[in-house]
Amino acid sequence: MKTVIITGANSGLGLETTKNFAKDGWYIIMACRNKEKAEVSRQEILYENNDCTAEVMALDLSSLSSVRQFAAEIEGRGLKIDALDCNAGIGSQLNTATEDGFDIVFESNYL
Repeated sequence: MKTVIITGANSGLGLETTKNFAKDGWYIIMACRNKEKAEVSRQEILYENNDCTAEVMALDLSSLSSVRQFAAEIEGRGLKIDALDCNAGIGSQLNTATEDGFDIVFESNYL
């Protein structure tokens, strides 16, 4: 079974992308900022695709410590990642800095 990580997998294009991977039987890691909202989407996907395996993992792209923690967990599990869909992103939020001191849009969408 192939494994894919999809950021922002719980809504919009990320959710539709997740559904397409599910139809093809991929093992899906839904990397999302809000685990509760992502779990609702995961249940919907599993209901529609009995042959799919999907899990939710916390990932806040506006926090480099969250990114490091996510990467360490993936590495620690020894997962072979076959695909990565970098879907998550945020729109304009003027003058908002992250805990790392970067503009929130820049850090979330690019770093």
